[in-house]
Amino acid sequence: MDSREFLQIYIQERIELLLGNKVDTCFVREEVANDVHHASKLFQARNGEIVKCQGKGFLIRELELLGKKYLDYLIHLQYVIKQKTFFYVQEIVELRRLVLQNERVIEDISLVEEGIGQREEKIIVDAEGERLPFIYARLEAVKYAEIWWNSYNPAFQQFEKNNCTNYISQCLYAGNAPMTGYPNRGKGWWYKNHQWSYSWTTPHGLWNYLSKAKTGLRAVKVKSPQELKIGDLIFYDFEGDGRWNHSTIVVAKDNNKMPLVNAQSTNSRYRFWDYRDSYKYTENTKYTFFHIVDDS
Repeated sequence: MDSREFLQIYIQERIELLLGNKVDTCFVREEVANDVHHASKLFQARNGEIVKCQGKGFLIRELELLGKKYLDYLIHLQYVIKQKTFFYVQEIVELRRLVLQNERVIEDISLVEEGIGQREEKIIVDAEGERLPFIYARLEAVKYAEIWWNSYNPAFQQFEKNNCTNYISQCLYAGNAPMTGYPNRGKGWWYKNHQWSYSWTTPHGLWNYLSKAKTGLRAVKVKSPQELKIGDLIFYDFEGDGRWNHSTIVVAKDNNKMPLVNAQSTNSRYRFWDYRDSYKYTENTKYTFFHIVDDS
């Protein structure tokens, strides 16, 4: 069979395993199958059930080298989740690579360095200047998050591998968050004339800014995800080393009042907030829950 046909069978196998069904050809490696079963158990632990799943694979490129075939592909999975009488759809879009040898899959790896982000200089937060009245338009921020979760607004610079915080900043800006600090890249939070502050594009930079900002866009840390509202943010330190390397925006709550988030890098819609289904997740993972505050 050709590579495109093989890819579709492979993706369908993943879906069948996720739904708890048996498969005949079993192209999926044991390690990948274990990851699929783990994802299913995470839904069950939240009193959720995958009632339907569908997916598409798009072959990007293929290469044969030293007896191995490499297939780079984009996978788009849609899950229908049921929690008692509450239903929602979670979507994941990810760039991955299959490595085949003798018609068998020997590797299936992500090509997106989720949560790595760009490195930035030491951030000096601009805590001075004129006070800007700010009322956060949460619905507008979420509306933007829904429109652009799986694509890129051409009005802004795109970072193909690490676009998570650039996307979050655009959502905040759509919610009328005011910019401060231009043109100093190490101060404030801003995007102008195709230039931007470190806090606009890097998760650690935005985390640092929100932790200290006294004017313009501001936030307070809350203790639990249940305290967050739509339009609020969650930051992730996957290694637990103090460097915040991923960010998401709350777009809804599930039946247990827990946040569902949108994000980019691995483009995600209505993903459960804790990211335990991410390959970057470790037992050392730490979270910060930011509630965006209005000017009183």
